[in-house]
Amino acid sequence: MSDSLIHSPSGKNFKFGKGNGAVDYEALRMLKNTFEVQEKYDGARFMLIGEIDTTKFRSRVVSKKTGELGNKSANFPHLRVKFPGLVMDGEIVVPGGDSSDAMSAVGALPEQALSWQRENGKVYYVAFDLLFFGTKDVRHKPYHSRRRLLKEIVAQLGNKYILSARTWNHDGRDAARLFKRIVKGGGEGVMIKDPSAAYGKGVWKVKSFRDTCVIITGFTEGEKKYVGQIGAVKFSVWSNNKLIEIGQCSGFDDELRKDFTKNQKRFIGKVMEVRGNKLTSHCRLRHPRFQRFRDHDYAPEQCTMKKLKQDFG
Repeated sequence: MSDSLIHSPSGKNFKFGKGNGAVDYEALRMLKNTFEVQEKYDGARFMLIGEIDTTKFRSRVVSKKTGELGNKSANFPHLRVKFPGLVMDGEIVVPGGDSSDAMSAVGALPEQALSWQRENGKVYYVAFDLLFFGTKDVRHKPYHSRRRLLKEIVAQLGNKYILSARTWNHDGRDAARLFKRIVKGGGEGVMIKDPSAAYGKGVWKVKSFRDTCVIITGFTEGEKKYVGQIGAVKFSVWSNNKLIEIGQCSGFDDELRKDFTKNQKRFIGKVMEVRGNKLTSHCRLRHPRFQRFRDHDYAPEQCTMKKLKQDFG
């Protein structure tokens, strides 16, 4: 997660919470701790900031034009509230959609975003944490206290498009069962949170990975320290006699990156195994990572959309 700074209504600087990374589903089952467990929403993360005459929605992405965090308030005026000093952390979500759908409303110009919502329905804001309300800074308070207060504030706002994230109190085994039910129902997964932790601490994503085989069909240009080399490998599968790109990945060491860079044509058409989190509604693989080459035991014609959906069914 980003460390980007924004300014609170009280004039103090603060950061988006970083969290503590991910915990595997199997490891979660063994934990005896009791957690605050929330459904993980597949949307776009924003902070809602209430000011005297407006409501701002700040993203974690710094604008290349202004050098400041993006403010997307004009894209969803129906989410504006009158609550000076309120700062919540949450997600812009599209009911029944995923992060790519959310970006149709978030990433567009205001006129386009409003048009998209007229056709597809208004986006929701799902709040999962509270940082400020009024003149009070509650970031240091334990999560269970912030969550109770957050739920009360969301109810007071009275906006049907602003919700508080569904939360359960579970030990590791029950949290793992909930994760499995949510994923089976098409959801993104869950977040587990230490009830006693301050904002930005004691937060873990729960992930369950699966492997599948795909065909290398291209590369992206490297950036920053990889300028002049390839950045990621594009990969595809066969569908109706056409190669359909379903993602791009990294996860390989510097030696292989140099080999990719020097011999791109030689790698096009090769089969590789990738590990991913889930398949989106648009048949894109979420969080893919390179595992190994599979040319020795897997033919390109076996890499099909049907097999992909079976692997992630």
